[in-house]
Amino acid sequence: MPFVHDPQAFRSILGASEALIYGDFATEFFSRTTSKILAIMAKATKADPVQAYLQTQGYLLVGEERVRLGSVTRLRRGELFIILRKTRLIPIQAILSRTLTTQAMNFIAWNKAYSVFPKTTFLDHEVLPLEGVDKDVRGEIARCGEFGWCLGVNASSHQELSRSHRRIGDSRTWKMDLDTLRVTQPGTPTAVLEYSSFGIQQPTVSLETTWYQLEEGLKYSISVKPLTSQVLKYRYTCSRQESPERLRQILKRHTLAQMLYLTPKTKFESITWGTSPTDFDLDGMKFDHPPGWSYKDHILPGLWSSLGLDGDSSHGRL
Repeated sequence: MPFVHDPQAFRSILGASEALIYGDFATEFFSRTTSKILAIMAKATKADPVQAYLQTQGYLLVGEERVRLGSVTRLRRGELFIILRKTRLIPIQAILSRTLTTQAMNFIAWNKAYSVFPKTTFLDHEVLPLEGVDKDVRGEIARCGEFGWCLGVNASSHQELSRSHRRIGDSRTWKMDLDTLRVTQPGTPTAVLEYSSFGIQQPTVSLETTWYQLEEGLKYSISVKPLTSQVLKYRYTCSRQESPERLRQILKRHTLAQMLYLTPKTKFESITWGTSPTDFDLDGMKFDHPPGWSYKDHILPGLWSSLGLDGDSSHGRL
């Protein structure tokens, strides 16, 4: 990697900060080309070590600006540029929600590189819009065209976008393991990223009567929001429109069972007073977990499989 002198140390910092490399560098990593711009998405509260390390590598600060839900810091060393985006969202949520086309849905973590729509991008060499027509989307698709990607439409067969739910590490994702020798493993498990999911809103294929209807009928939409639970130690993502309801029910059941059996009766009644288990809203609730409380992150892989959320297994690893 030309951007840093010690890639292993850099990836150790990325892992500890839960940051992700995205944008052109990640796409070109899969297509075996090079870029002079490196974009990094990091949680705002964990981004300082990333910036500090880059400045030890000789990068100078050339600009900072506030943007929606965070800020952007630009650094430069000679002909190399680094864009450090500091977000208030989960980094993968920010990437999924702000990416304009399928061609750019690639990113690199501390130990693996991921391509979410690899068949469409690298085998079919098509780019599909994920947003409506505006100057940014037009510009991105035109730029992709200069490098050999052609515009695809939803009338084609796009298996990677045919399901209403996907997850980052599912069978339709390309995953490339990176050498982790001399890379410090972070405390957050890789499964937190790979079991973060998102929704795909399918466009309609019909004879539209207005230009707006045509625009809406040509794009897919990615929907994503945080998936949180009292029995999940880490924060994941899920679909905004149609979250896996059965998954939520199981996590809620684990939470209610522990509250019922581990919380003193008087405290339990004060928390749940006047509500039924069905109506009891756990989202955003803060309470001290009693002794014996256990997190259930480890059951997520089995739940995804048993609930049929992993999809077709015929698309394997890279």
